[in-house]
Amino acid sequence: MAIGVLFEFPGVSSQQYDEACRRLNNGRPLSSLADWPEPGMVAHVAGPTPDGGWRVVDVWESEEAFGRFGQQLVPVLEQVGIPAVAPQIFPVHNVVTQRPKRVRGGALARRLMAQERPRGSSWVLPGLLRRPTGPRGASS
Repeated sequence: MAIGVLFEFPGVSSQQYDEACRRLNNGRPLSSLADWPEPGMVAHVAGPTPDGGWRVVDVWESEEAFGRFGQQLVPVLEQVGIPAVAPQIFPVHNVVTQRPKRVRGGALARRLMAQERPRGSSWVLPGLLRRPTGPRGASS
């Protein structure tokens, strides 16, 4: 079952967050879900809190996937001086995402299909793998 995870880090800066992300991704920023060091991330959002801290909201396919990621995350947070805080974990009722308009070259589709996913939690959206029937604007 998908879970939501909410972290509230008091006194943490965007620089600390960015450094933690780079350390999780071999020195590169985390800019897509494919960059995550552990499979199972559905969505990630981060930003400042009104009181000068940092908030992170994640959606994970399962608590087990998040737990595996947590084993990598905790040492990195310690390295960059982000305090250990207990996340708020809650069951996800609904996730809404924007459907991709087109897959060019099929690379995304191949990558999605190669990922092991529990039954019923596929990333492949209806119509994502349809091949175009002709040039743009042409009807078949």
